[in-house]
Amino acid sequence: MRKRTFELLILMAVWMVATAASAQTASESAIETGDLSQITLLDLDTACRLALVANPSLAAARARVAQAEQRLLQTRSQYWPRLDANAAGNRVWLSDRSYEQQLLQARLFDPNAQIDDPDNIFAAGLYATWVAFDGFARKFRVAQAQFGLVRSQAGSREARRLILAAVARAYYSALLAQESIAIAEADDRFNRRQLEDAQARYQVGVGPLSDTLNFKVRVNSAQSFLIEARRAWETSLYTLAAVLGLENVKLSPALRLTPLATETAADMAIPDTALAVALAAENRPDVAQAQWAVQQSKAAVKVAQAGYYPSVNLMAGVNGSRQEDPSFESEEFGSAIGLELNYNLFAGGLDRARVGEARAARREIESELDRLQIRVSADVRTAIARVIEAQKQVRLQTENAALVTQNRDLVALEFKSGEGTLVRLNEAQRDLNTARGRLAQARVALRQAWFDLKVETGEILSDYAQL
Repeated sequence: MRKRTFELLILMAVWMVATAASAQTASESAIETGDLSQITLLDLDTACRLALVANPSLAAARARVAQAEQRLLQTRSQYWPRLDANAAGNRVWLSDRSYEQQLLQARLFDPNAQIDDPDNIFAAGLYATWVAFDGFARKFRVAQAQFGLVRSQAGSREARRLILAAVARAYYSALLAQESIAIAEADDRFNRRQLEDAQARYQVGVGPLSDTLNFKVRVNSAQSFLIEARRAWETSLYTLAAVLGLENVKLSPALRLTPLATETAADMAIPDTALAVALAAENRPDVAQAQWAVQQSKAAVKVAQAGYYPSVNLMAGVNGSRQEDPSFESEEFGSAIGLELNYNLFAGGLDRARVGEARAARREIESELDRLQIRVSADVRTAIARVIEAQKQVRLQTENAALVTQNRDLVALEFKSGEGTLVRLNEAQRDLNTARGRLAQARVALRQAWFDLKVETGEILSDYAQL
């Protein structure tokens, strides 16, 4: 007997491992293909991973990062010399006066000389220019672009943070709809059992017809709530699919969300406010964005101040021209090299105004950073308050649901024994449905509140850093 029991336990363990592996494989495949039809049990982690792969908003964020990278390469190119080649070919028709003048000049040396009209004139050249000094403008433009790249990368992380928050809201909304279906189905089962008992009593002449009619109405009412709950469930799934970024989504008819687990000690622990605020200041991408924007604005001031300095340019070139045909030879090319110094003495206060504008922009951005840091601290404290409120609600509604369940069972027994009234039973069942609904809302709200707190502190990004 013991051996047989042991064998059964081994088979159950193997089956559970195989089922889990199959579910994991289906989840990974769905993440790669964006096809929810492969998943029958969807958890929040899989939904978040799927969104980070498929949501088009993140593709747009990655494209913005790529733009910033190319802007940085553009600014760095200013450190290199510029090399340009040009060539030209012209067919020139002289005016009558020009023709006569050139013909007279040519015949001063050769009485039989002739002037080609029209004439072909060709030119070619190779020119190199290099900005040797521009008042450090290049240096600070590169710094601006570097800060812009890091800012764009922070913006991409911020987009991920907001997407994860949206996924959690849609997921928990669908989970609440799923819990509502379970409550409506439980209500339907209870009233059907009562209807069967009432019909049996009526058929043997010991129960009134009114009891049967009452429970038929109650069954119909439960069915109505069930239809509404299923509609809300289906709608919430399509909303979730939209947040995930799935197009023409296919949902498995058997798709369910992972049921709520019993609250753990960690779920019911009080968050550390000081630690959470510090984590937000360190991890929030929008704060990092604002900080890098301040650095960009400081570099912009330095770029504007470059107008106070002279600029020095080096130039070199080789050029030549030829008539009749473009078959250039080496002796037809000349060369030149030069150094150019430019220094603006007066421009009506243009440079001073540019510096003033850049400094004002820097002060604006610094003020925006201060405002953001205050708002982030407030958001974190608000999220913590919601966690604590949800914990209190879970404790209260858990106790209340247990009391109402016990009361409904007692009233049902009293009614069955003939000591209780139908009105009291209906009230007890309605109270139980309400209590179950409030408990489901409280439990879902607690999970949502904890997730929101991780979103507000930026910790949520570390959970999906590999994607």
